[in-house]
Amino acid sequence: MQMETLTKRGDEAGAQEYADKAITLFRRLGGGWGLSAVLYHRGWGLARFGRHAEAVGVYEEPIDVAHAATVHNTVQWATAALGLTLLALGRVDEASTYFARAGQVSDQVGDDAGKALATYGAAIVAQQNGDHASARPLFDSACGALERLGVPLAAGQALGGVARCDELAGDAAAARAGYQRLVTLGEDAGEVGLIATGLEGLARASIADNDAHETARLLGRASWLRTTYDRPPTPPEQAAASRAEASARAILGEQSYNDAARQGAETGLGAPS
Repeated sequence: MQMETLTKRGDEAGAQEYADKAITLFRRLGGGWGLSAVLYHRGWGLARFGRHAEAVGVYEEPIDVAHAATVHNTVQWATAALGLTLLALGRVDEASTYFARAGQVSDQVGDDAGKALATYGAAIVAQQNGDHASARPLFDSACGALERLGVPLAAGQALGGVARCDELAGDAAAARAGYQRLVTLGEDAGEVGLIATGLEGLARASIADNDAHETARLLGRASWLRTTYDRPPTPPEQAAASRAEASARAILGEQSYNDAARQGAETGLGAPS
């Protein structure tokens, strides 16, 4: 639908306009399936633009509407998405509750999406609690299940979790391979947020290898993508990128860093890294 296309392009105003039109139309028609789907995607769009507090209220309605219409597939996706949004706001206990609910809905739907999303949510909770050893197999399991379901964005987010766990465990080779795979997946699927996350991971790997120029180039491209397509990083992503940037600037100096970052930005959404 046009709303999703505009969201992926970073056109927040256009996406909101089409969402409002679709929501109004489905309210008039009284169709539970259509209304719940549009509301879910509206919440999804708000979350992708970093507007998590607004997304919470939007997500709550499609869960209720879909329940009433027995559209269980929308229930599981919207419930898990609400959990992720609550996590972004630091409301961990509430998020865990919604992840568990998403997993329970799978039994009514007959597919594993809810369970996969619940596993992904549990992985994030473990990661935020500093338990990376427990988080990694959960991310890996969720990634495999989401790949089988054919949802590249969710699978890529789980893959990013695997790579981050490898990075924090000191397995540089595995982390680099995971982040490169994430960039490729993002480029193939046209998912800018995944590309940026992968580039930032590769940038951290490069600074660990004392290649400050490559770090600056990768961060420059990631920053350009995030700004151009309105894909703000999460606070942990921003903190990790800022540390890598500070290290690279200290090595290169301001001018050389800025020149290398500009080179990366000029790559844009084009040629793979």
